[in-house]
Amino acid sequence: MSYDCYSTALRVNDIDYAWWTDRHGDPQYYWVGSHAAEHVCSCGLSDNCIDDTYSCNCDAEAPQWELDDGAITNGTALPITQLRFGGLQFDAQKANHTLGRLVCRGKAASPDSPAESCSSLRKAGHTHSGYYVINTKEGRLDVVFCRMDLRDTDADFQQDTGARIAEESVYFNVYRTSDLSNRSYSRAKQGCRPFDATIFSVGVRIACTSST
Repeated sequence: MSYDCYSTALRVNDIDYAWWTDRHGDPQYYWVGSHAAEHVCSCGLSDNCIDDTYSCNCDAEAPQWELDDGAITNGTALPITQLRFGGLQFDAQKANHTLGRLVCRGKAASPDSPAESCSSLRKAGHTHSGYYVINTKEGRLDVVFCRMDLRDTDADFQQDTGARIAEESVYFNVYRTSDLSNRSYSRAKQGCRPFDATIFSVGVRIACTSST
């Protein structure tokens, strides 16, 4: 994200006039990297702000156009849900903010290889709280409850249910994203349970469209 400013500060005398909210709705005051609980911009990390008494260029409130920009890399905070800016009291003060695209990197977990934790499930794109099967110990799968509405660091984010599954049998976890059609309902009554996608499948190949 970037903030172009003209005589406009992000923070003045420990009062924040600009912040963004993370995925949990909490306000954040850092404008680069992963620096929760800090007020810092790119120039503050590289020690090249226009005024070395500040950690952001805009905080100097210089009567000229300045820029603070950076990429937020804290995966537990993304995506950014809101941008809040204020503190403009005079006609000479100007500001523009730009939020770039969310960029995701990494490889999603394969359905044939259960994830190792709720955190890895979240990184793979799962956003709904619920019961999941994870591979925490070789030769065994554990059933856990993932609170996707919490931070990864929260003690209740991953809750162990005590249920265990041995890796010697066939098992899979699938789900539907829509209601059953009349045809699908008829198939379900005959013992066929149609589904839309696979979370994982071990020991057998199943077809997502035929539930076989």
